[in-house]
Amino acid sequence: MPATKVDMRRADRKFKKAKLAAGDLRPVFRQMKPVLKADTARHFQQQHGPDGPWPGRSRSGWRRVRGKPGNTYKRGKRAGALNARGIKRYRLQLGRLRGVYTWKTAKQRMEMHSRVPWSGIHQDGGTAGHGAKIPARTFLWAGPVALHTYEKLAAEHVKRAFA
Repeated sequence: MPATKVDMRRADRKFKKAKLAAGDLRPVFRQMKPVLKADTARHFQQQHGPDGPWPGRSRSGWRRVRGKPGNTYKRGKRAGALNARGIKRYRLQLGRLRGVYTWKTAKQRMEMHSRVPWSGIHQDGGTAGHGAKIPARTFLWAGPVALHTYEKLAAEHVKRAFA
């Protein structure tokens, strides 16, 4: 009776190599850093969190910008209204939160943290100094575009190891 022998050693080596690659995703995380940074910038631009749009801003922030010199028109029909400089300052009140991040990576996990000490109150909401109640404006989260990019990069990483 004829017999067929199949040598599976080569395939086993490739599967072990792919398993090792899937166990260490640090190269994928390095590629994801600019993607996540751009995704977070998009959250600030759209003022949108995973649960929907961010809550509106308080009038006290508006008044605080209006009270600083050089932010309002002095004369004419628009006296007291914010000028271009004042509008820019009002929009940039959360500016420090936008771009100061630190990264922690392990073989299977990546964490992105804001280095701004008061970022947690904006992320989760709560009561800040002097009793100011700040609603949650979640800005550190991975959107659908970033998750889709991660899936593609991880699949390519394992596929390269298998080849």
